[in-house]
Amino acid sequence: MDNANGTIIVACAGRPADPTWAETVAAAYEFLRNMASKLVFSHKRCSKRPQPKKCKVCKNRRGDYASFSAGVSHGTGSLAPHELSTPFASNEEVVEEILENLDVQRIMGFASSCFAIYCPKLFKYMEGRLNMLFERYSPSLHRMLSGLYPATTINLGPRVITVEHFDSANFAPAWIAVTSLGNFDYKKGGHMILRSLGVVVEFPSGTTVLFPSSVLQHGNVPIQEGETRMSVTQYASGGLFRWVDYGFRDEKRFWAESREDAKKVWANRPYAYRESLKLYSKIDSLYDDLMEVYYPSLSK
Repeated sequence: MDNANGTIIVACAGRPADPTWAETVAAAYEFLRNMASKLVFSHKRCSKRPQPKKCKVCKNRRGDYASFSAGVSHGTGSLAPHELSTPFASNEEVVEEILENLDVQRIMGFASSCFAIYCPKLFKYMEGRLNMLFERYSPSLHRMLSGLYPATTINLGPRVITVEHFDSANFAPAWIAVTSLGNFDYKKGGHMILRSLGVVVEFPSGTTVLFPSSVLQHGNVPIQEGETRMSVTQYASGGLFRWVDYGFRDEKRFWAESREDAKKVWANRPYAYRESLKLYSKIDSLYDDLMEVYYPSLSK
């Protein structure tokens, strides 16, 4: 999906042509359904309350469904990059088992590969910054087991209907990857709404859509009664990239220790989006970008 000048801003990547993909999707869905019963998603006092009345820990601002996040992030008051953790300690081993599942890993790896194909320059840029981060803080910070993305949120539902929102804490130019799972009629519900573009896209189980979620408002059309839907979302916090760009420190220390450099960064902020747009490919330049990024010796 492109804008008026041909820049690719959304990739409806679909699914692999591999006939075993349907088996992977079905197995991952059944596995996640079973694992969901082992997870705690809210305090006892909140579990029977309507969603709007749950406490801050238990309330899901994106919808009335169960979910958990894992990986590495930085923001929302954190002092440095950190491992995401569930507020309920009993979940830790279950979450680890979910992330080690080969079907889940295959789904996550496919989504990351789609990012690499449809937005190669941005993928390479993010890969470089994240490599620097994990090389510096290994083994304190752990990479996800499959793909580029440093973090994931797995929405277990059982009826994932996401309210329309922006993900303002994500790295602004980065595409998130969302993969839909479940038993639902994709012709009647579960569509991806991209309000900012005025677009609604059919979103069948086992397919992946990628887009910059910090600048595009997005959500889902409700599914039918009796149907089930899950989703696997992969993303990258903007704070991780600022941390690396500021010399592995927060903005306060950056200003205190490198004031002149900080002034330059601050002065360039109103124009930084122009540099970000250069990391996107256009339809007529995608092939050349792929060759330049992955096969530079052949592109000359």
